[in-house]
Amino acid sequence: MYRSVFLIIIFSLMSRLSYAFDTGHDLLKKCEAVVELQNMDELKVKLDNLKKSNVDGDFDNKKIKLINELAISTRHIKAAQCLSFLSGFAGANSISPLTHKGRKMFCIPKDLSLNEAASLTVDWMHKNMDKLNFRAHEVLAMSNIVNFPCFRA
Repeated sequence: MYRSVFLIIIFSLMSRLSYAFDTGHDLLKKCEAVVELQNMDELKVKLDNLKKSNVDGDFDNKKIKLINELAISTRHIKAAQCLSFLSGFAGANSISPLTHKGRKMFCIPKDLSLNEAASLTVDWMHKNMDKLNFRAHEVLAMSNIVNFPCFRA
């Protein structure tokens, strides 16, 4: 019983997280957090340098730790929103693939991680900023068509 209540709560939270954006601009902001988390060591180095360069005493270690925790928690929320959207999109596509003239429009590799998909999507969005005014699901579909073409014999 507790397990089913727990699962209901988790799924309702995830559905709210994934509805946090409408356009490609929103999708980009959220998915950039995934890439940033992959590069979190850079932030830690910057904070350590801030701590070392703190000659005049404006920042103490508690403030730097708080800044670090806030930056990490904000990124985790954005990353969760992105990954839940990508996961939902991929899941829906596996059940009912997008097709054109009877052919699948893209073929996502089964061994691709969500982090890899987010990185590829962010790269595509950076190269196609003019497309970000479209709805988030349309931007993701355009990105997937380019990033994951279906090869035909």
